[in-house]
Amino acid sequence: MERPYFGLGRLDWSGAEIEPGGVEFNLTVSDWFALFRRVGFMVEDYREPRPGAGDDGDESFFVTRGWARRFPSEQVWKLRKT
Repeated sequence: MERPYFGLGRLDWSGAEIEPGGVEFNLTVSDWFALFRRVGFMVEDYREPRPGAGDDGDESFFVTRGWARRFPSEQVWKLRKT
């Protein structure tokens, strides 16, 4: 964990030296729930999948499998428009 969870907000990766990217907007899980409610969605399910068996050093997207087994690295949201 390199950055604070609370108040993370906007991250601009376009100037990154290694693998420059775009702009991300990060909210806490409770802020996501509030945003979805405010714009008329209902959260039907929320999951934090973990990788299956394999070499802990294998990289799956941006973290290793070993890291992703200990900390959430992906989220799956199932929403319904109310």
